[in-house]
Amino acid sequence: MELSKAIVLTITALCVAVNEEVIFRGAIVKGLLRFGANVTIFVPAVFFGLIHLGNLLGGGDLVFGIYQTLWAIAGGIALTALRLRNGSIYPAILFHFILDITEYFSTGENGVHQTGFSINSLTIFLILNVLFAIYAYIAFKKSKYNVINSDVSINRGIANLLTKIYAKTFMFTEKLLKKLVFEAYFT
Repeated sequence: MELSKAIVLTITALCVAVNEEVIFRGAIVKGLLRFGANVTIFVPAVFFGLIHLGNLLGGGDLVFGIYQTLWAIAGGIALTALRLRNGSIYPAILFHFILDITEYFSTGENGVHQTGFSINSLTIFLILNVLFAIYAYIAFKKSKYNVINSDVSINRGIANLLTKIYAKTFMFTEKLLKKLVFEAYFT
C-alpha cells in the first residue's frame, strides 16, 4: 500500500472514530442517561447500526452492508457499555479507531465496500462483535462504578477538547487531500 493511501486511511479512521463516538457514545448517551441503563445502551446501538445502512447508498455491497449493520449494533452495545463502565469516551474512541483502521488496512478502502466478502469471514466478524457486546454488557452490569450508578456525565472540557481535536483533524485531512489530489493531477 502506498504511504499516501495509508495516511488517508489512517486519518479517515481517526475522524470516523471521533465523530461517531462523540455523537453516539457522547451526545446521544448523555441525552438518554435519565431513562436507565438498558435504554442508554441499546437505543444508541440500534441507531449506530442503522446509520451504517447509508453505506449502501454509496454503492456498497448489499451483503456486506447487512452484516456491517448487525455488527455495528453489537459493537455499539459493547462501546456504549464500555463508555458507561469507564465514565469516559476515550476508550470507545480508541477501540473504534482500532477496529476501523484494521478494516481499512485489510481491505485497502474505507467503510463503503463495493466488492463482496466471504460469508464465513463476515459471520466470524459478526460473532466476535456479538461476543464482545455480551462481555461488555455483563462487565457493565456487574460493575459497581458506572455512569448510571454515579450520575457522572460527559465533562464539558472533554467535549470541547474532542470538538477541537475533530476540527483540527478535519482541517489537516482537507489540506492533505488537497495536496495529494494536486500532486496526482498536476505533477
